[in-house]
Amino acid sequence: MSINKKYFYIKLKDTFFDSEEMKLLEMQKNGIHYQVLYLKMCLHAAKTEGKLLYKDLIPYTPEMISQVLNVNIDMVRVGIKVLQQMGLIEILDTGAIYIMDMQLLIGKSSTEAERKKAYRLKIAEEKKLLNNNGHDTVMIDQNTAEKWDICPPNIEIEIEIENPSGQMSLGESFSVFWKAYDKPIEHDRCLKYWRDKIDPELYPSITSHAKKYSLSTEKQFRKNPINYLKGKCWEDEIITKDSDFKRPIYKDLTEAAIRGNA
Repeated sequence: MSINKKYFYIKLKDTFFDSEEMKLLEMQKNGIHYQVLYLKMCLHAAKTEGKLLYKDLIPYTPEMISQVLNVNIDMVRVGIKVLQQMGLIEILDTGAIYIMDMQLLIGKSSTEAERKKAYRLKIAEEKKLLNNNGHDTVMIDQNTAEKWDICPPNIEIEIEIENPSGQMSLGESFSVFWKAYDKPIEHDRCLKYWRDKIDPELYPSITSHAKKYSLSTEKQFRKNPINYLKGKCWEDEIITKDSDFKRPIYKDLTEAAIRGNA
């Protein structure tokens, strides 16, 4: 009797640890431990699309995270603050923790007949290569693309095949906007509005404006993101005292986080 189970996973590019965030994180005291904590949180949140909230009801305390992820409690307490300060996670007023870049990492698959599907996809890929007379360009129909998402082959060609135009997907674009706006309120409602009401051609301009707006306006005075989107506030002019506004350079965040726990 076959068992059809679903499992979730995260996908890391080979340049993951070369990213600015990971390099800045690693340079902190105990930075490597915080990287491990971050990856464990990502894995634990994969099946909930980046949201850490026990049974969607109870916020995870540092003690709960320490127990579930098997990480030293002091590392968790300081690490959570460091990750939050670096914008890698957001903690809502409800206590829910969101992994900000989770939509770029998660995938899911099924255990039943997975190897057969992968094998058929490999054959289909080779046939398409032959039909293209050896050219490097591979045309993939929608059904094949969906199968790849369900059961990715061992060798993935994500950017060139799945997204030849270089345009971000809905989930990716919203994740970038959400991180840039930096006021995590009504996430699900904003995501629905982004999906249903926002023209994809406006994604870059909205995100660019949101980043400038978040830099020029303190979080407590910033509009709630749903009101920002509904009011088309990206069309408003931003007036700042310093037009060359820059994000702060992260140095050693660990001491500040420790003092916050004192």
